[in-house]
Amino acid sequence: MSSSEDVKPCIRNVGEIDTGMTLLTEYETQRLEHIRRNQEFMARLGIPTTLRVMDDRVQTKPTRPRKLASKIEVDPESLRRSGRHLGHTPDYTGESIDQLGDADVKVQVGRKRAYDGTASEEREREMREVLDNSRRWLQESRDALLKVCNEDGEKPSNSGEWKVAAERRWGAKVAAMDVPDWELYVMSRLSTPPPPSPNELMQEFYAHDTWQLLICCVLMSRVSSHNVKHNTIAAFFKRYPTPSDALDADPEEVLRIITPLGLFPTRMRSIVEVSRHFLEMPEFILGLKPPYKVYGIGEFGYHSYLLFCRSNFAIAPGDRALKAFVEWQKRQLRSAKPLDEAGQPEDVDKESLMKEE
Repeated sequence: MSSSEDVKPCIRNVGEIDTGMTLLTEYETQRLEHIRRNQEFMARLGIPTTLRVMDDRVQTKPTRPRKLASKIEVDPESLRRSGRHLGHTPDYTGESIDQLGDADVKVQVGRKRAYDGTASEEREREMREVLDNSRRWLQESRDALLKVCNEDGEKPSNSGEWKVAAERRWGAKVAAMDVPDWELYVMSRLSTPPPPSPNELMQEFYAHDTWQLLICCVLMSRVSSHNVKHNTIAAFFKRYPTPSDALDADPEEVLRIITPLGLFPTRMRSIVEVSRHFLEMPEFILGLKPPYKVYGIGEFGYHSYLLFCRSNFAIAPGDRALKAFVEWQKRQLRSAKPLDEAGQPEDVDKESLMKEE
């Protein structure tokens, strides 16, 4: 197994990137946090990454130092004074004001709109480039994270090697499981995520790991703030990257981490139940009815699992974001043009992606 030193880092520490003359947006900072966490995941799996350095993909611009206007000394006698305060009779009437036309106003408004439009287009181009880079990184990251290999970098060839692969991914508690078929145990839990979309849904960043995707759905449910969801979920997985870690967690520590999300008793129980079922089932199968119903996973979590871990677009989700994701994926499948390097490979089997689960 390769040590963490064997893994080539993709980025510097996130804290280091926000220094000097470089400023990152909140979105870019969050993306770098995802990159850092996935690098740690690959190090744990012993996967030497070949991903390109990510620093150059973050579209940042050096900040220009603000020029402070020098203070000019002005003779107090030359300062402008209101004629009304000085007791002077006004030399204009209301008619003068009423006769003003709208031409000057229209010109001024027109200029402002033209300036705002240019700035908006530039920002839109920048964001489009950032999203394209993000999709490329996400696809490359998934390809690396979904590789299952033994110490020699080859596919496991026996039950013992499959068991070791399971322990690397999901923690030490896997060793205590009574599993008749370790290859089936691993393969039934591996995700087959669809191509990344421009929607940048939070589930897409966790689709490489089925357990993390399900826990992400548990934690993000009924929370409106994207930043609160991102920061809290990222903090949770930083502390508990595997289901084994989650089952060993101190509830008081978990409470401190996920308090911003609210509904702690329900979320805590869901974390425990999802993690326990994920580790114990000889073959992982998820559903909405017994015996495959898991506490904490309702329609939203189940549909997210089918979409992001099984690439099943035959479902009709009720959630608006999931529905938009399905529609985008189906448009890509119907399109004669293959996606770029950030998306769907040219040799993708479109019929298999559209099949019923």
